[in-house]
Amino acid sequence: MTALTRRLAHGLASLGRSGVIGVGLIAFSVVFAVQGLWPQYRELRSEHERHERLSQRPPATPGKALVGIDDQLGRFAKHFPVPDQARQDILQLQSFAATHGVELRSGDYRVVPDPASGLLRHQVVLPVRGSYPNLRAFVAEAFDQLPWLALSSASFARGAGAASSIEGQLRFTLYTVGP
Repeated sequence: MTALTRRLAHGLASLGRSGVIGVGLIAFSVVFAVQGLWPQYRELRSEHERHERLSQRPPATPGKALVGIDDQLGRFAKHFPVPDQARQDILQLQSFAATHGVELRSGDYRVVPDPASGLLRHQVVLPVRGSYPNLRAFVAEAFDQLPWLALSSASFARGAGAASSIEGQLRFTLYTVGP
Protein backbone atom coordinates (compact mmCIF):
# COMPACT_ATOMS: atom_id res chain seq x y z
CA MET A 1 0.00 0.00 0.00
CA THR A 2 1.14 3.42 -0.76
CA ALA A 3 1.20 6.19 1.75
CA LEU A 4 -1.82 7.92 0.19
CA THR A 5 -4.04 4.86 0.36
CA ARG A 6 -2.96 4.20 3.98
CA ARG A 7 -3.91 7.74 4.96
CA LEU A 8 -7.25 7.46 3.15
CA ALA A 9 -8.04 4.16 4.88
CA HIS A 10 -7.04 5.59 8.29
CA GLY A 11 -9.20 8.73 7.67
CA LEU A 12 -12.25 6.65 6.72
CA ALA A 13 -11.78 4.41 9.75
CA SER A 14 -11.71 7.44 12.01
CA LEU A 15 -15.01 8.76 10.46
CA GLY A 16 -16.92 5.64 11.37
CA ARG A 17 -19.81 4.06 9.53
CA SER A 18 -22.02 7.16 9.40
CA GLY A 19 -19.14 9.33 8.19
CA VAL A 20 -18.35 6.93 5.34
CA ILE A 21 -22.05 6.96 4.31
CA GLY A 22 -22.03 10.77 4.39
CA VAL A 23 -18.89 10.98 2.23
CA GLY A 24 -20.48 8.47 -0.19
CA LEU A 25 -23.66 10.59 -0.42
CA ILE A 26 -21.62 13.70 -1.10
CA ALA A 27 -19.69 11.93 -3.87
CA PHE A 28 -22.95 10.60 -5.34
CA SER A 29 -24.47 14.12 -5.29
CA VAL A 30 -21.48 15.59 -7.11
CA VAL A 31 -21.64 12.88 -9.81
CA PHE A 32 -25.44 13.35 -10.15
CA ALA A 33 -25.10 17.11 -10.47
CA VAL A 34 -22.43 16.83 -13.12
CA GLN A 35 -24.30 14.21 -15.17
CA GLY A 36 -27.84 15.50 -14.70
CA LEU A 37 -27.52 19.26 -14.53
CA TRP A 38 -24.57 19.97 -16.81
CA PRO A 39 -26.39 19.11 -20.09
CA GLN A 40 -29.33 21.26 -19.04
CA TYR A 41 -26.98 24.11 -18.20
CA ARG A 42 -25.36 23.82 -21.66
CA GLU A 43 -28.79 23.79 -23.34
CA LEU A 44 -29.88 26.86 -21.38
CA ARG A 45 -26.70 28.65 -22.33
CA SER A 46 -27.19 27.72 -26.00
CA GLU A 47 -30.75 29.08 -25.95
CA HIS A 48 -29.54 32.27 -24.31
CA GLU A 49 -26.93 32.75 -27.06
CA ARG A 50 -29.58 32.11 -29.72
CA HIS A 51 -31.85 34.68 -28.09
CA GLU A 52 -29.01 37.20 -28.13
CA ARG A 53 -28.37 36.59 -31.84
CA LEU A 54 -32.05 36.97 -32.69
CA SER A 55 -32.45 40.12 -30.65
CA GLN A 56 -29.55 41.74 -32.56
CA ARG A 57 -31.26 41.26 -35.96
CA PRO A 58 -33.14 44.25 -37.35
CA PRO A 59 -36.92 44.05 -36.94
CA ALA A 60 -39.01 43.02 -39.96
CA THR A 61 -40.66 45.85 -41.83
CA PRO A 62 -44.45 45.35 -41.99
CA GLY A 63 -44.68 47.07 -45.39
CA LYS A 64 -42.44 44.50 -47.04
CA ALA A 65 -44.59 41.60 -45.89
CA LEU A 66 -47.74 43.25 -47.25
CA VAL A 67 -46.12 43.87 -50.62
CA GLY A 68 -45.20 40.20 -50.78
CA ILE A 69 -48.77 39.18 -50.01
CA ASP A 70 -50.15 41.55 -52.64
CA ASP A 71 -47.74 40.11 -55.19
CA GLN A 72 -48.81 36.60 -54.27
CA LEU A 73 -52.49 37.46 -54.56
CA GLY A 74 -51.85 39.12 -57.92
CA ARG A 75 -50.10 36.01 -59.23
CA PHE A 76 -52.94 33.85 -57.86
CA ALA A 77 -55.59 35.98 -59.60
CA LYS A 78 -53.80 35.61 -62.94
CA HIS A 79 -54.82 31.92 -62.95
CA PHE A 80 -58.49 32.88 -63.29
CA PRO A 81 -60.27 34.19 -66.37
CA VAL A 82 -62.01 37.56 -66.65
CA PRO A 83 -65.76 37.70 -65.83
CA ASP A 84 -66.72 37.89 -69.52
CA GLN A 85 -65.22 34.42 -70.00
CA ALA A 86 -67.89 32.84 -67.75
CA ARG A 87 -70.52 33.00 -70.50
CA GLN A 88 -68.18 31.16 -72.88
CA ASP A 89 -67.41 28.58 -70.18
CA ILE A 90 -71.12 27.88 -69.67
CA LEU A 91 -71.50 27.37 -73.41
CA GLN A 92 -68.57 24.96 -73.22
CA LEU A 93 -70.34 23.03 -70.45
CA GLN A 94 -73.33 22.66 -72.79
CA SER A 95 -71.01 21.47 -75.55
CA PHE A 96 -69.33 18.91 -73.25
CA ALA A 97 -72.77 17.59 -72.23
CA ALA A 98 -73.83 17.19 -75.87
CA THR A 99 -70.55 15.44 -76.72
CA HIS A 100 -71.12 12.85 -73.96
CA GLY A 101 -74.85 12.34 -74.58
CA VAL A 102 -75.97 14.13 -71.42
CA GLU A 103 -79.27 15.98 -71.70
CA LEU A 104 -79.29 19.41 -70.07
CA ARG A 105 -82.54 21.04 -69.09
CA SER A 106 -83.13 24.66 -68.25
CA GLY A 107 -80.49 25.71 -65.74
CA ASP A 108 -80.08 28.47 -63.21
CA TYR A 109 -77.22 30.96 -63.17
CA ARG A 110 -76.18 33.71 -60.78
CA VAL A 111 -73.08 35.69 -59.84
CA VAL A 112 -71.96 36.06 -56.23
CA PRO A 113 -68.95 38.23 -55.33
CA ASP A 114 -66.52 36.76 -52.81
CA PRO A 115 -64.93 39.75 -51.02
CA ALA A 116 -62.52 37.57 -49.05
CA SER A 117 -60.74 36.29 -52.15
CA GLY A 118 -61.58 39.07 -54.59
CA LEU A 119 -63.05 36.52 -57.00
CA LEU A 120 -66.52 36.27 -58.52
CA ARG A 121 -68.41 33.00 -58.13
CA HIS A 122 -70.64 32.16 -61.07
CA GLN A 123 -73.00 29.54 -59.66
CA VAL A 124 -74.51 27.29 -62.33
CA VAL A 125 -77.25 24.75 -61.51
CA LEU A 126 -77.81 22.20 -64.28
CA PRO A 127 -80.57 19.58 -64.23
CA VAL A 128 -79.11 16.61 -66.15
CA ARG A 129 -80.21 13.25 -67.53
CA GLY A 130 -78.06 10.51 -68.98
CA SER A 131 -76.25 7.27 -68.22
CA TYR A 132 -73.85 7.12 -65.31
CA PRO A 133 -70.72 6.66 -67.51
CA ASN A 134 -71.80 9.59 -69.69
CA LEU A 135 -72.37 11.84 -66.67
CA ARG A 136 -68.94 10.92 -65.30
CA ALA A 137 -67.28 11.60 -68.64
CA PHE A 138 -69.07 14.97 -68.87
CA VAL A 139 -67.90 16.07 -65.42
CA ALA A 140 -64.35 14.77 -66.05
CA GLU A 141 -64.03 16.72 -69.30
CA ALA A 142 -65.43 19.85 -67.65
CA PHE A 143 -62.77 19.64 -64.93
CA ASP A 144 -60.06 18.89 -67.45
CA GLN A 145 -60.88 21.82 -69.72
CA LEU A 146 -61.95 24.37 -67.07
CA PRO A 147 -59.53 24.25 -64.11
CA TRP A 148 -61.33 27.19 -62.42
CA LEU A 149 -64.52 25.10 -62.23
CA ALA A 150 -65.67 23.45 -59.00
CA LEU A 151 -68.46 20.96 -58.41
CA SER A 152 -70.37 22.33 -55.42
CA SER A 153 -72.90 19.51 -55.17
CA ALA A 154 -74.41 16.66 -57.14
CA SER A 155 -77.62 14.74 -56.59
CA PHE A 156 -78.87 11.81 -58.67
CA ALA A 157 -81.93 9.58 -58.86
CA ARG A 158 -82.68 6.63 -61.10
CA GLY A 159 -85.25 7.56 -63.75
CA ALA A 160 -88.70 5.93 -63.43
CA GLY A 161 -89.06 4.90 -67.09
CA ALA A 162 -85.60 3.77 -68.13
CA ALA A 163 -83.38 1.83 -65.74
CA SER A 164 -80.17 2.93 -67.47
CA SER A 165 -81.00 6.64 -67.29
CA ILE A 166 -80.09 8.79 -64.31
CA GLU A 167 -81.66 12.15 -63.55
CA GLY A 168 -79.92 14.60 -61.34
CA GLN A 169 -78.74 18.07 -60.61
CA LEU A 170 -75.16 19.34 -60.82
CA ARG A 171 -74.17 22.56 -59.08
CA PHE A 172 -71.02 24.05 -60.54
CA THR A 173 -69.13 27.16 -59.51
CA LEU A 174 -66.99 29.00 -62.04
CA TYR A 175 -64.43 31.34 -60.51
CA THR A 176 -63.33 34.51 -62.30
CA VAL A 177 -61.38 37.55 -61.20
CA GLY A 178 -63.42 40.30 -59.61
CA PRO A 179 -64.52 43.41 -61.50
